Order: sequence, then C-alpha cells, then structure tokens
Amino acid sequence: MKRVKNRAVFLLILVVFLLTAWDDATQIYEVEKGDTLSEIAFQFGLSMEQIQAANPKVDFSLLKIGDELVIPPANAEEYDAFIQSMYSKYIQYNGSECISQLFHQISCLSRIKNSGDQPVINLQMQLEVADSSGNKLLLSSGSPLIQLSPGEEIPVLFTGFNSELSAPFETRFQVKNLDVADYRENSFRIAADSMGNSYEISPDGLCAKIQIRFASDLDIHAFNRNIKIVAAVYRKDGTPAGIRTWIGNVASEINMSVYSLSGKIESVKIWAEYY
Repeated sequence: MKRVKNRAVFLLILVVFLLTAWDDATQIYEVEKGDTLSEIAFQFGLSMEQIQAANPKVDFSLLKIGDELVIPPANAEEYDAFIQSMYSKYIQYNGSECISQLFHQISCLSRIKNSGDQPVINLQMQLEVADSSGNKLLLSSGSPLIQLSPGEEIPVLFTGFNSELSAPFETRFQVKNLDVADYRENSFRIAADSMGNSYEISPDGLCAKIQIRFASDLDIHAFNRNIKIVAAVYRKDGTPAGIRTWIGNVASEINMSVYSLSGKIESVKIWAEYY
C-alpha cells in the first residue's frame, strides 16, 4: 500500500511539473506596429498555423496594434500537450463506440460536447483506433454541425478501413483545430420551432424514417443558402446508434432515413443549419 501511495504522489508531482513547464514555456506577445503573423511566428520558431491554433478567439484577418497573442511552446511535445490542454476547455470528449463492418470497415461513433461558454466552429478531430495486437488506424472527421453551441453534445462518425484491426478496440481522441465564435455573429442554426419533425422507427428498431417540414414564414432562401440537416438516432440508454447528414436546397418536405450501427433505435434528434 505504501508503494502505491508513493507512486501516486510521484505522478501528482509529475503532472504539476508538466503543467508548470507548459506555463513557463507559454508567453503573451503584444502586437506592435508593422507586425505580421508570419514575422511573429518566425520570431518564436513557430508556424503561422501554430500561432493561430493557440489563439482560437483571435480573428487574424483583423489583427491590430495592442492585440495580445498567446505564444505556445516551440518544442513539439510541449506544444501538443499545451494545445490539447487548451482545446479541452472547449471540447469535452465523452467516449467512442467502434464497430467492425463488412469489407474491413471500422466505424466509430464518438460523443463530443461544447464545454465552453461560446459557440465553436471549424472543428476538426482525430481518433486513433488500436487493438490488443498493436494494430492502429488513424481517423479524421469534422463536426457534423457548422456551429456547436455551448453545452451542446453531438455524435461524430469516424470511418476507415483496416484489414488487420480486430475487436476489442481502444481509442485516443484529439482535437486538431477549432475556432471560437462571437455571440454577435449571425448564427447558422435554424430554430427548432421553425420546423416540424416526425419519424417512424422500423419494427426491428434498426432504421428511423424521418420527415422534416419548415415553417411557411421561414425565409429559407435568404442569402441563397442551402440547408444542412443532421439527424442522430439514440438507443434506450441515451447513447448514439447512428447519424446522417443531408445537404441541399430546401423543399416543402425533406425525407431521410438513418440506420443504427448497433442496437435498437429508441429516439431521434434533429438539427438544421444554413449551409
């Protein structure tokens, strides 16, 4: 028991040390007259993309004198640790379920939540899937929604092919990019009370046929935009079973089907956005 306690103390000290190291390696730079993003990045041995990733709330097209930029560590390992720690303030990962399908396809449904207090856009994620033999598959996906609102959770589907992977699977999730939107910006979301939804679940519980109708007073053709529909199906325990995205011009009625990857469908949730 004493050895376990000592090990726990050691791990705690190590975590504190790493966090302190990230803080020490992180700097705040105030933009001066004549500065450009490329010059600032070069000055600190970073790429422009790294500076942008470390400052998701900054609009670099409107960079001005006096703006403060977070300068992340230049060391690759410290940079990755810093970025994941920062992104975790905005995106909460709530686990994945991976399933082997025909033709060596691996499909993983992951649950993510906006744990911050502002909308998140331009979200890009990566999921590493591994088995007990050490075989690995790296999968990438964006958010099904253009804009993920504070407190909102949505399933994300990752798919890929690997003939060597076999269940059970272990997963490792990373956010690769995100931007934080200002509440003053126009929202992409179409309000739930502007559309009527109905659905029918098949007798075997593996398919939900969905019908969506928009309110007659909704200016659906404003700014000549298309519409993006995201429909997710859930099991009785509230975990996602499948998801599908539809993009196109809006008709008076939209019909789509969503299939379960595993388990019987109990409920359906629908989001709609201007696209």
